[in-house]
Amino acid sequence: MEKSELLKKFCSRLVAIERRSVLTKECYRFEIKKFLDFIEEKKTALGDVDPAFLSAYLAARKSADKIDSRSAAKAISALRSFFQIRNGRKACK
Repeated sequence: MEKSELLKKFCSRLVAIERRSVLTKECYRFEIKKFLDFIEEKKTALGDVDPAFLSAYLAARKSADKIDSRSAAKAISALRSFFQIRNGRKACK
């Protein structure tokens, strides 16, 4: 599935099904777009992402974007919701 379509479906589900706020949706959209850009840059399939890859991604974000621990926590929360929704499980609240 194309990146823009994946983001659109994810954001729609966040608001319509998961009942997240618009602000949360926008924050998560930003984080997941950064992540999808990273996997595209690394030429990795979404299905091949594992915990080590996620750790490398977060380390790269901390290094390149100089994010603090709160921003890293937001990124982790967005990634958790993304993968739970993508894998057909209801996201935790």
